[in-house]
Amino acid sequence: MAKGPKTYPVGSVVMIRKWERKPANWNVDMYDKLSGITTVVRHVYPGAEDDTTYRYNLKGWHWDWRHCDLILISLPEPNPNSAFRIKKHGN
Repeated sequence: MAKGPKTYPVGSVVMIRKWERKPANWNVDMYDKLSGITTVVRHVYPGAEDDTTYRYNLKGWHWDWRHCDLILISLPEPNPNSAFRIKKHGN
């Protein structure tokens, strides 16, 4: 089993967490307008070695979000055609 940070895959539906107080790295728009919004993960990349700084780019917003800022709503549906092609080519 692969080790490393747990992440939400591209296509996951997530909700931006509502914090009691504005996190230091958030601006006013992020805190006031986006807290509680549900959206989709469109890109995932590591920000550092632990999962609290793993970065997500969400559909509709130009800011990057930490793993701890998001709440998973649902995972994307698997694509059986992609899985078949991967298996067929030995990847």
